[in-house]
Amino acid sequence: MLSPAVLALGATALSASGCVWYLPAAADLRAGSDRPVSRRLAAAACLTGQATVALSALLLAAASWTGETVGR
Repeated sequence: MLSPAVLALGATALSASGCVWYLPAAADLRAGSDRPVSRRLAAAACLTGQATVALSALLLAAASWTGETVGR
């Protein structure tokens, strides 16, 4: 089983590399009615997924700092 610190590092790297998707998605949402509804819905889904990965990275980092184990 991997330590929480390694998992947090991996989730952080995944979240940082996701800027290829979440920066254009944020721009699509900011454009508002200039974009079709389907594109704004896809952008919202992309941002929700990236936020979930970022939140899990924070939680894993907090677990590694406190010394708690994940999954027990």
